[in-house]
Amino acid sequence: MLRVTRLFKLLASTPVKIYFPRTFTENSSSYLRFRTSLYVPRNFYSNKSKDDGKAKKIPSIQDCPTPNLMSDMPGPRCAWEEQDRIKRLRKQKILIVGLLFTAFTVGTLWSMGIMDYKEKKAPPVEKKSKKQKRAVIKNPTDSSEIPKDVPYLLIGGGTASFSAFRAIKSADPTAKVLVITNESFYPYMRPPLSKEIWFNDDPESVRKLIFKQWNGSERSLFYEPDDFYTECKDLIKAPNGGVSVARGWAITKLDVMEKIAYLEDNSEIHYDKCLIATGATPRVSPVFEVALGDEAINDRVLLYRNIYDFEEVSEAFDESKSIAIVGGGFLGKRVSMCNGKKSRILNKKKIKNIYQIFREGGNMGKILPEYLSYWTTDKVKAEGVQVKPNTEVVGVKADKNGLLLTLNNGETLTVDNVIVTVGVEPNTELAKEADLEVDPDLGGFLVNTELQARTDLYIVGGASSTTTTLSFRGRLAGENMTGARKPYYHQSMFWSDLGPDVGYEAIGIVDSSLPTVGVFAKATDQDSPKAVVAATDEGIRSNTEEVPKECDKYLSDGQKKELELARQQDNMPNRSEGEDFGKGVIFYLRNDIVVGIVLWNVFNRMSIARQVLKDQSKYDDLNEVAKLFNIHEE
Repeated sequence: MLRVTRLFKLLASTPVKIYFPRTFTENSSSYLRFRTSLYVPRNFYSNKSKDDGKAKKIPSIQDCPTPNLMSDMPGPRCAWEEQDRIKRLRKQKILIVGLLFTAFTVGTLWSMGIMDYKEKKAPPVEKKSKKQKRAVIKNPTDSSEIPKDVPYLLIGGGTASFSAFRAIKSADPTAKVLVITNESFYPYMRPPLSKEIWFNDDPESVRKLIFKQWNGSERSLFYEPDDFYTECKDLIKAPNGGVSVARGWAITKLDVMEKIAYLEDNSEIHYDKCLIATGATPRVSPVFEVALGDEAINDRVLLYRNIYDFEEVSEAFDESKSIAIVGGGFLGKRVSMCNGKKSRILNKKKIKNIYQIFREGGNMGKILPEYLSYWTTDKVKAEGVQVKPNTEVVGVKADKNGLLLTLNNGETLTVDNVIVTVGVEPNTELAKEADLEVDPDLGGFLVNTELQARTDLYIVGGASSTTTTLSFRGRLAGENMTGARKPYYHQSMFWSDLGPDVGYEAIGIVDSSLPTVGVFAKATDQDSPKAVVAATDEGIRSNTEEVPKECDKYLSDGQKKELELARQQDNMPNRSEGEDFGKGVIFYLRNDIVVGIVLWNVFNRMSIARQVLKDQSKYDDLNEVAKLFNIHEE
C-alpha cells in the first residue's frame, strides 16, 4: 500500500506530455486520442522493502517504448481518395444514362412530329425573279363572258391576226370576230420594241408604250386604240359586229371536225371559220437551256419577244454595269446597237460594258455577203459594243459578281445579265390534238396556197410553214375566210434597220452560202429609213411596200393614196452623196438564176425585185439588171 501511495505521489509530481496527431481525416471519430510519457526517477525502484521480490516482476518502463513519430501512427481507417473516386464514377454513370434517355426522348418526339411547332414570326420577304413580277392579266376575268359561238375565231393576237381581222372587216363590215391571245395586250407592233422605243427619253411615254419614229413623230405601239375593240360580252349582240380580244387566255385544244376550240378551263367555243396565228417562241441555246435550271442564273438570262420582255430587258439595262447579247441575227444586231447607243449617248458618265457574242464571222452572217456583214459589224462597234464574232458560250455559272460566261476560245466574261437572241421556234402545240401536219424541217404548220390546213381552218404568221419559198401573210387569209378563195403568189418581203441611216429590204432566198453579186452606188439624203418615214409617216415598211398594180383593185382608198405617195418617191432626185455601200442591190444566185435580192438603202422598189425573181432568167450582166432599181440616179 505504501508503494502505491508513493506511486501516485510520484505521478502527481511528474510532468505529462500530450501528443496530438497533426492531421485528422473526415472519418476520424469525435474524440481526441493522446499518449503520455512518464519520467520516473531512476531510484524509484532502488529502495528495498519487504516486497522486493514482487517488485522485480514489474517490467521496466524502458522495456515498453511508446512511439512518438507521426510515421509510426496507424493509418486512417477509410481512405477518402477511394471514396471520392467511387462517388465521381457513380455521378458520371448517372449523367451518361440521363443524356442517353434525353436524346432518345427528343428523337422519338421529333419523329412523331410533336416538335414541329415553331414560333410564329413575320413571313420573310420572298425574293421574286423579274420574270415572275409580270403575271399575265386575264380580261375578261371569267370565261363565261367570252362568246361560245362565233363566226370568226382568230387564235393569236399578233400582227398576222391583226392583218387578218382588218381584211375580214373590210370584206364584211358587220363581221363578228373573236381574237384569243395569251398576252395581256391588244395587238401591237413588235419591230419598234427592238429599235425606236429605246431612244424615247421620256419615261412616261415609254411606260405608255409610245415610241418616236425615225422622223421624230410619236406613235403608239398598238395598232388601234382600246375603244376600237368591242367588249367580249357585247360582241354577239353588237348590231354592226366588231372585233373582241380575250386577253390572257389560251386555246389548248382544237377539234377541227366539230369546229370547237377549247379554252384552258375546258370551256368550248364553236366557230364557223378559224385562223391559227400563234406565232413563235424565242429559242434557247442548249448551254443556256441547261443553265436555266439554276434559279440564280434563270433570273439573269432574258429572252426578247414581247412587251414584258422589253420591260425586263430595259430594267436590266438600267441596273447593270455589263450586259452580253448572244446572237448575231436580226434581233441580236438591233438589241446590241440599241444597248450600245443608249449607253454611249444617254449614260455618258457611266458607260456600260456591252458585249455581243455570235458564231458567225459578222452580223447577219447567214444572210448578208461576207463583206457587207463585216461592214454591218463595224456599225455595231461604232456604238461602243464589244463584238466577239466566231465565238460561242460553252459554259454559264452564277457567282457573286453576276454570271460567269466561258467562251469556246477559253476566254471568260463576267456580266450582270445575258440577253439570248438566237432565233424562234414555231408554236405548234395545237397540232397533235387537231391532227395537223407539221413541217419536219422548218417546224411550222403545213398549209396550201390558200393558207388552209383543213376546211375552214387557216394558218399564217410565224406558226406556218410551206413546201415552197413563199411566205404568207394574214391579209390574204382574212380575205379567204370571207370567201375570196385566192392563192397567195405574192411573195412577201422582210426588212430591218441599223438605225435611222441604214436599212435594207429583202425578198426570196437570201442565204450567204449562195454566190452573190452586189452593185453599189453613192447614197443620198433620201436613201435612208429616216427619209422613208418622213415621206410616208409609216415606220413599218412592210405596210408601205409597193403592191403590184394588178393587186390595186384589192386596196382600200387609204392604201391607194399611200401607194401613190410611195411611187412618187421613186422619182425624187438625189441631192447629196453618201458613203461606201451607201446604197445598192445584192443578187443571190443559184445555178446562175437570181433567187433572192437584198435592197440596201433602196426603198419602194420591191415590185421590181419581185419581177426579177418571177422571170427566173439567167443574166449575162447583173449591172444592167441593177439599173432597173435606179440606184445610179443623180
